[in-house]
Amino acid sequence: MWLAFSIIVFFFIILKLLPKNKERNKYNKLPVGNLKEYDNKYIDSEGTVWIRRPYIMSLMHNPNENYVFESYDKNIQSSSEAIAEKTFFDKGIQVFTHGSFNYYSPFHNPLLHFYYDVLRG
Repeated sequence: MWLAFSIIVFFFIILKLLPKNKERNKYNKLPVGNLKEYDNKYIDSEGTVWIRRPYIMSLMHNPNENYVFESYDKNIQSSSEAIAEKTFFDKGIQVFTHGSFNYYSPFHNPLLHFYYDVLRG
């Protein structure tokens, strides 16, 4: 019992000591113009490829009401998130708000994403 409690306390102390990544969102970008769908991918007017996250991967962004789109850097490491309300998007009105910039993609590097982007927020 004490061992489990000690491990939990230790974990929370480590989390509090980790430096936060609040500045990371300055790197986030939004789609330019309207997205056009091609083979389950979306492309904006600058040619940036955006992928719509599946429901289960969008739980942090209320997937019942929002679509979450993600684009990757050229190394498929970091990603930008853009959020669109489903009711507007499905009617052709594409208004996006910033999600968050992720140093590591939740698709391609889930463990690194959890450590660097979720825990360090």
